[in-house]
Amino acid sequence: MNFDNDVFISYAHTDNEPLLSDPGWINTFHAYLKKRLPQLLGKSSRIWRDPKLAGNDDFDQVIQDKIATAQLLISVLSPSYITSEWCPKELKLFCNACEQQTGGVKVGSRSRIFKVVKTPVDRRRLPDCFQPLLGYEFYEEKDEGGPPLEYNRLFWQDWERRFATRMEKLARDISDTLTDESLWTVAESQSPKPAVPDHLQAESQPSSASRIRTVYVAESTADLNEARAAILAQLQQWGHRVLPDRSFPLTSPEYEEAVAEALSTADLSIHLVGTRYGVIPEGQEMGEKSIVVLQYELARRRADESSSFRYLLWTPSRSESKEIKPEQKLFIDLLQTDPQLLQTTLEELKTILSKELTKETADAPQASPAATSNRHLVYVIGTPEDFTVKDGLALIIPHLEQQGYDVITPQFDAQAVQDRLQNEGCLRRCDAVLIYYGSASEAWLMAKLAELRKAPGYGRKADFLATAVLVGPPLNADKQSWQTDEALVLRCGKGFDTTVVQPFLDSIAVVSSDGHTS
Repeated sequence: MNFDNDVFISYAHTDNEPLLSDPGWINTFHAYLKKRLPQLLGKSSRIWRDPKLAGNDDFDQVIQDKIATAQLLISVLSPSYITSEWCPKELKLFCNACEQQTGGVKVGSRSRIFKVVKTPVDRRRLPDCFQPLLGYEFYEEKDEGGPPLEYNRLFWQDWERRFATRMEKLARDISDTLTDESLWTVAESQSPKPAVPDHLQAESQPSSASRIRTVYVAESTADLNEARAAILAQLQQWGHRVLPDRSFPLTSPEYEEAVAEALSTADLSIHLVGTRYGVIPEGQEMGEKSIVVLQYELARRRADESSSFRYLLWTPSRSESKEIKPEQKLFIDLLQTDPQLLQTTLEELKTILSKELTKETADAPQASPAATSNRHLVYVIGTPEDFTVKDGLALIIPHLEQQGYDVITPQFDAQAVQDRLQNEGCLRRCDAVLIYYGSASEAWLMAKLAELRKAPGYGRKADFLATAVLVGPPLNADKQSWQTDEALVLRCGKGFDTTVVQPFLDSIAVVSSDGHTS
């Protein structure tokens, strides 16, 4: 397959008009890419744009030929691009050429269109083909709540560093796409064919741990734009279907309905929570919840309704609480009791996602713990401090083993990723769970009980034989009066002894005698 140009730059000419003494934004953009791309490719590059097209010029044959024979298209988005008469024509012509050449704008897991956002545009005004694409944003809010400012010497003292950072990401992605011979070899061998709907493509995949998943990546706030873009890129690289794939109306209840519909087709949703509260859809009858909060609540509701659906919450491991506004701080405090909350680095989040998307689904056959041992397996949960207290778990665990039970405990690994995965594995395998409520807070306890409710989502097929909360020292009035309907509550008397767990063991024995084993 022969292409006359590597890249065609489509832009509105008003976006290249100098504001003061600058050479023009598009001129700067083109000059940087023209110098950097050959350095990454190791050879010369062919980049073309029309430098003179004005409103009274014809959409002549030269431009049509250049677009039709370009390997990649860069669309520089702005309000002027959207209202331009010519830019949509260039986009349509390029998409038509892609259909004939490679069967569509997507080759492998990559797109032949690169979306560069010079000036923010209401996403509802963007053509449909831009909706699922990653954007390379060349603007930023200088002050929270202030207008987004383009990377220009007039607005930013360090504009060159910011501009170059975005350009480097764009140039490397372009270089990777151009030099990935496997993409173009496969594309060339494929004859043009009608596009297959995403849901049919997913159904045609093998039903295994490596099958294509549908992942909803919740819209986040501007402070997490780069993190969300990185997650989107990773998911697309793995070949998964990513939602949302269109813009949603920012009015209520239309927004909630659109999100709920998208979540209903997803296997997993990811929610990135930063220091900002987010956009609030218009027309809410009760309160003013942001899109971040609404998406989270809808995902939790979906998880409660279906054990095959999971969601993950993530906040940066080093977020500065002093920068968080009051309404956002309340929301983040609420999330602390959710067992799906991760406070890790971005790379650790990617590792967790990889595990989530490749492990067996909840409907896959699971080996019974009883198949490998005649002894019941008890998962004892506590804090690191609880396992060192002389009158506490240090007595309980030996007692359980003496009574004929196998015991597993949390790993307390330094890596949050391993901690979480090991915990899920224990909840899948064990027959019964004993939570020790000693040195931890009530919020910690509630999070652990929530994990038990989520066990089916981790792949567990049977009910627990028994679950119990052992209220241990240090004792106080609140702990002594604490109660729940979700588990058997065991309380220590004045003296701590092992007989306190006997009701828990009796519960296991009663259920076992009825033939209900895990």
